[in-house]
Amino acid sequence: MLDRCREFSLKMYDSLGATDVSESEVTWSRHHQGTCRMGDNPKFSVVNSDLRIHETPNLFIGGCETFVTGGAMQPVMTIVALAHRLANHILERVKSV
Repeated sequence: MLDRCREFSLKMYDSLGATDVSESEVTWSRHHQGTCRMGDNPKFSVVNSDLRIHETPNLFIGGCETFVTGGAMQPVMTIVALAHRLANHILERVKSV
């Protein structure tokens, strides 16, 4: 699966005309988790349960920085789920305007 993702990415870069593409070795996760924690209290968190920055109506964060704690596994699927949920939330907001 990783090889297919690599091939896809390299083809995409090539189609965009990218000439300075570098690859790094696949190692442990480098996700910065918990730097913009999710919660109800702005004193102890950065975003609410809709991933919106407290007191900022049109600024959202969609990534693992909103996690309250780190997990034992790679966070990619949780990030995808949060991004999907955030996209649906923003779509509903746009529809209501």
